Amino acid sequence: MRNKNNIYVKIEHDPDTESPFEWETEWEFLDFINNYSTSFPKFESLEPDQCGSTWFFLDCYRHGSHVWGLHNEVSTCQWDTSRKCGVLNLVNGDPANVGGDAVKSARSILEEYNKWFEGDTWWYRVSYDKQELKEGVCPCCETPDANWSETYEEEIDSVGGFLGSEYMLEEIFRVLKSDIIQKSKTTRYNLVCDVPEHLKTEIENKFNKIYEHLGDEHATRPKALS
Repeated sequence: MRNKNNIYVKIEHDPDTESPFEWETEWEFLDFINNYSTSFPKFESLEPDQCGSTWFFLDCYRHGSHVWGLHNEVSTCQWDTSRKCGVLNLVNGDPANVGGDAVKSARSILEEYNKWFEGDTWWYRVSYDKQELKEGVCPCCETPDANWSETYEEEIDSVGGFLGSEYMLEEIFRVLKSDIIQKSKTTRYNLVCDVPEHLKTEIENKFNKIYEHLGDEHATRPKALS
């Protein structure tokens, strides 16, 4: 028999997530490894004296994965590390447009790019069992003027395009706490996860902690179902 008080969390890889350089307007990424013919002419137009100020050389460590970083900031290997194989250029040349710290901003966008390049991209869906009262002719026994309850799964939130799982999990927990549990204080829900194994325990633990902080109305903590 189906439990009628379930919350469902589903997480999958999102192959449609765009590279951060598709929407990032402040930084231009010049990749000499994969796009030499288009990147190098742009590099030649840069002002040499602005290196380390408004544009930066990049290194790339490739050993089963690709990790880009500022020059001398990635793992060093004589076989697996390509030095000065790319450039990150601050398009308008004004660090004020990236918070005043071009180095910090460059590191941040490269971190996002590395997540995208390695497929660390995610989509989630949160739904729950919603009960709806019905009246009329019973569809099971054809009794007239009957009243019954039907349960169906209703989507609460569905979002993709996450780079890395940290912010995605924050959004899921926000939905669980604000949009479902606190609005349904007379119902104790059970969690049903369809998520990658490395994320499952964190979601289940956080789900239980949310209930622990809701007070006496949820004194009996629901369990997270597999």
